[in-house]
Amino acid sequence: MPHISYPTSQTRRTLMRRAAGFTLTAVATPYAQLASAAEPSWLSERSIKFVVPFPAGGGADIAARMVAQAVGLKLGQPIVVDNKAGAGGAVGSQSVQTARADGYTLLVGSADTHSIYPHVYTRPIFQAQEFTAVAPITRIAYVLMGRPGLPAKNARELVTLAGKGKLSYGSWGAGSAAHAAMCMFMGAADLTDMLHVPYAGSAPAVQGLMGSQVDLMMVPMPLAVANRSRLTVFGVSALARIEAIKDVPTLAEQGYVVDANFWIGLLGPAKMPAAPVAAISARVMEAVGSSEVQEKLLGLGMVPHLLTQPEFASYVSSEYSRWGQVIRTAGIKIDQ
Repeated sequence: MPHISYPTSQTRRTLMRRAAGFTLTAVATPYAQLASAAEPSWLSERSIKFVVPFPAGGGADIAARMVAQAVGLKLGQPIVVDNKAGAGGAVGSQSVQTARADGYTLLVGSADTHSIYPHVYTRPIFQAQEFTAVAPITRIAYVLMGRPGLPAKNARELVTLAGKGKLSYGSWGAGSAAHAAMCMFMGAADLTDMLHVPYAGSAPAVQGLMGSQVDLMMVPMPLAVANRSRLTVFGVSALARIEAIKDVPTLAEQGYVVDANFWIGLLGPAKMPAAPVAAISARVMEAVGSSEVQEKLLGLGMVPHLLTQPEFASYVSSEYSRWGQVIRTAGIKIDQ
């Protein structure tokens, strides 16, 4: 499980526990007060790097850039977003795992890298358990979408079509979140014979879908919102509708229960000192709790994720277990 670094200040622990009860609709002011009341002792002395282990334009990249400026202003230092893609997020993740645990290099981690990857690969190039959970940013659902001209208008018609002939679907890699989510849908719809076509990233995969290189894809919500007019929309991979596309039904509403919400958040190397963890966690919480950032996230179909640092560490651990079961059920395994 991800390493947990607990703040040492009794005052901060008390305030953070109180913050856990605030609702999403009334977070901006209380969370700002929390960050001010529990002023962290660590102050950054140079620029901080957010490593995004995927190409530019995907969900993790969008979320990172959305919060980087706000968090940098609050910490008093610029934040550089560094896209370090490769091996389904493993290359960038490994670079952070081996970085100095001083708070200046953080990973924009996700369910892809820390809930799914460690269960898929028999010889992973980084250890998902050897990270410090710092702060959540957002949760994202996916939208099952089809290429232009696909002769199906809803999920039931799609399942019927898939039963008549082999369809293909794209993702940003074997064992990626989109791959796992599609396996969940196939299991719910009792489909077994679909061709998986991996791409180098979510943005290239969506381009392939729009170019009819593949028939289907579980598209990250921000890209689904931006491209829905060019593609066929079948349903959302969550148990409740998403405000940004609230006219689109969930797959569960159509009889195919798919609960594939994915998290994005900041992780650091193992054994990060408590002071930078507390400082960064407080500033991210304040930024994500602000009305400005929340409005941007919600507009793209992302759900702001507000948890204290210990709560986030527990959440990452529980998601590791949940997705491990999904991967075992789907039989996804890569021997490398």
